Amino acid sequence: MPQDQERVLSTLRKSHLFVGLSDQDLEYIATRFRFIHYKKDELICREGEDADRFYVVYRGAIRVWRTEKEAERTLARLVFGDYFGEEGLLNFAHRRTANVSTDENPTVLAYLDEKAFQSIIKVYPQVHKNLKMIADSRKMARAARFDWIGENESIYLVTRKHSDFLWMSLTPVFLLMVVALLIAWGGRVTSFESVFWLGIALLVGGILWGIWRYVDWGNDYYIITNQRVIWLEKIVGLYENRQEAPLHAVRAIKISTSQISRLLGYGDIIVSFFTSDIRLRQVPEPERVAALINEHWQRAQEQQKMAQELSMHRMVRQELKMDPEQVHAPKPLAWPPKPLPPPSVGNTIWDHINIFKMRFEAKDRITYRKHWLVLLRKTLIPSSLILFLFTITIVGWLNLIAGISTLIGLLGWWGYLYIDWRNDIYQVTSEKLYDIERRPFGSEQRKEAPLGNVLSIKVDRHGLIRILFNFGNVVIDVSGSIFSFRDIFNPAQAQQDIFWRMDALKRKQQAEQEKQDFNRMARWLRVYHEETNLPSQNNSPD
Repeated sequence: MPQDQERVLSTLRKSHLFVGLSDQDLEYIATRFRFIHYKKDELICREGEDADRFYVVYRGAIRVWRTEKEAERTLARLVFGDYFGEEGLLNFAHRRTANVSTDENPTVLAYLDEKAFQSIIKVYPQVHKNLKMIADSRKMARAARFDWIGENESIYLVTRKHSDFLWMSLTPVFLLMVVALLIAWGGRVTSFESVFWLGIALLVGGILWGIWRYVDWGNDYYIITNQRVIWLEKIVGLYENRQEAPLHAVRAIKISTSQISRLLGYGDIIVSFFTSDIRLRQVPEPERVAALINEHWQRAQEQQKMAQELSMHRMVRQELKMDPEQVHAPKPLAWPPKPLPPPSVGNTIWDHINIFKMRFEAKDRITYRKHWLVLLRKTLIPSSLILFLFTITIVGWLNLIAGISTLIGLLGWWGYLYIDWRNDIYQVTSEKLYDIERRPFGSEQRKEAPLGNVLSIKVDRHGLIRILFNFGNVVIDVSGSIFSFRDIFNPAQAQQDIFWRMDALKRKQQAEQEKQDFNRMARWLRVYHEETNLPSQNNSPD
């Protein structure tokens, strides 16, 4: 087998598309690929034109983009091992869905023509299912428009919970609508207009409930990019919650299924990290999704190793007084990736005057307060008394001067409770956690702990009210001491705030340690280089 096809074979072995195929099958597929060379910024295919090839990036990089409102919108940047073109070959229209152009010089693509592609997916139906999953995923990603995806970050998979769970959630809706129709029919037959309109009202309510259920199911996504694993959860009109972690921090990938879930074709995927797990629940075709996550996890590890080797080459060359940029080590593909912290709170006028703000950032410090419902519960009595006092004063049941005097006292009580709520804060910095409780005009209790000592992070968000309004506890085990960020808004977001800063701190410490190790090794090499280049003294005259 030619060298190029050997490399293609190696790429196919690592790809989730061909999991389960024998070496003989993979060798057959590899021989069907042909190669084509491009320079930078060459157009490979245009949106809307006939689809006739399936491509794998063999060398270089390509950019997938669309023209929207007379501007180019980049959809993805693909590198070695990535593929494209399957969507156009699988869809009914047989047309390209986006523009593709080269992003590096040179760029080499391995491709299958349409005949070879159709032959392979016919002989190997599992490859067809994998490609169909990716084509559907890319279509979903374009429709959803995840604007928070980072620069040079490419989406590889978008999926939802299995559709059976949508139908299960709609079952009570259908029952309500049947009952509503029966009530409306009964009212019409018996000429009871009130009963008829009750049935109509229930029917309209059932339709709206069903629409809400469908939209709620459709708003929850599981997303895999070249940098992170993401669980995006939305409740319409209430909140958006994003739980995520970087691919390079993955420790294990597990699949959990039951007898029923295996029959219906879904399961849970547990992606474990060094402090927590992300559980992708009721995922369709979990084995295929897990294979894709595993492929990109392995890629992230390889890129990290390549970055370390490149850094080692540069440090050694610098120590030996050589040009540190003229290295022969392979260059990693955009590694390490740019940090992707959760989105910062905006700097609008409302952010500055909002006295009920529950999360805000200043430099590297994120501060959380307890949810506003906690404030509402805390101030329920004075708020009720203020409302009652205002009412009886307006209607004239209480003297105005007495009412104002009493109102000032109640407002002072309410203000004291508000300051007490506002002074209980939790903070995360680049190196530490803080739990601060301060009484108005009283004592202050402060707990702090280094991020490097965190053992685990858990989110506790039980109860309908907590789920609807998205607040709960973040429980952090710091070397056996428990920190609890209680009743904060969007606790999963806070968990990820902590996780990302832990990861950044760990990477910083690793980089510093590696630099020390490399410098020590380089000094040994420099001494060795100097010693081995000394002129020989064995033949000197006596």
